[in-house]
Amino acid sequence: MAKRKLKRQLNLIHVIMLGTAGTIAAEIFVLTGHAAGIAGPDAVLAIIIGGILSLSIALNYAELATTYPVTGGAMTYVKEGFGNGPLMFLVGSLDGLSSTFYAALSAVGFAYSLKIFIPALPIIPVALLVIVFVAILHVRGITQVGNLQIGMGVFLLVVFGLFVFLGLTRESGFDREIFMSGRVLFENQSIWANIGRMLTTVALIYNAYVGFEVIADDAEEIKQPSKNIPIGILVSLGLTTLIYTLVSYVTIGVIPYSELAGSETALTDAARVFWPKVGVPVMAAAGIIATLTSVNSAMLSATIEAFTLSRDQVWPPILSRLSRWRTPYVSIFFVMLISGLITIIGLVDFLSFISSAGYMFVLFWASLSMVNLRKKYPDIERPFKRPCFL
Repeated sequence: MAKRKLKRQLNLIHVIMLGTAGTIAAEIFVLTGHAAGIAGPDAVLAIIIGGILSLSIALNYAELATTYPVTGGAMTYVKEGFGNGPLMFLVGSLDGLSSTFYAALSAVGFAYSLKIFIPALPIIPVALLVIVFVAILHVRGITQVGNLQIGMGVFLLVVFGLFVFLGLTRESGFDREIFMSGRVLFENQSIWANIGRMLTTVALIYNAYVGFEVIADDAEEIKQPSKNIPIGILVSLGLTTLIYTLVSYVTIGVIPYSELAGSETALTDAARVFWPKVGVPVMAAAGIIATLTSVNSAMLSATIEAFTLSRDQVWPPILSRLSRWRTPYVSIFFVMLISGLITIIGLVDFLSFISSAGYMFVLFWASLSMVNLRKKYPDIERPFKRPCFL
């Protein structure tokens, strides 16, 4: 029987927005205050370092995904590098389940964000409705998913652009004295204490950069993968790092970091100062859209992993069935069901930690597989070759 393949339908704009909007999730709203509490103004530098460290992984994925432009992402690379064995099964399963758990977490986050505007809103039913809505959209085709991500991504870029512009130009906006709050960069501590504080902050925010993985996971549906995949991965990471850096810079320069410490509403608190009346609801709306982009991209990644595991006869074959739109509808409904069950039984918070650990495990083995593949197949065609490889 011929191997079931997905149709290449995503153009470069789709790819960039899948990576950018899929990365800029609720983390930027929640983690800015926590990062400021740990590192003060140094948090901005930590965010830049986090982006630079993520670049190393992004370059690995750009090479791997263009060498093997098929579904599966890390699982495919581990299979090629280490063989079709337990490690491949573990990486693929963890990647798929981590994305499924994250989809449930994001759906609950969407419901809580919407509750700001509608206080009587029931959390669980709304989260379930979002999961079902996104699943139906996915069944209709990847182009629908990509178009939704473009719309939401453009909205987020416009909102954050306004936030930064108004924060830097208005009289009540950014103030260098507030930003420093009497503190000197790396002040009055040993070098090890400063390094420890920076590493703690980087570790806190690092997972907020890995949204580009969805591009590699869905490489089989991307047009001109040799060109669009590396551009999409690198541009989306660059945009994400720039947005995170500027937004945190403005926020810490509007409200003293000692007041931001531990706050999960840092961005709306800052908007209230220099963008009164309009800013708070606009940023709240951005939070809603950010969580919805996360549901969209996480369910896409989870579906692709389930489909690939099934197609490779690791998971039940029924999960690789395709609809008349050439979409893996059984895998989509499977992911929808698991995400919904997690939401109902209330394990989302606990499983978010498992999701983060799972992603780190997957990134580690994907990168290690690239090293092994360089040794195993030195002459294989690599449309994009990672620079500075030792």
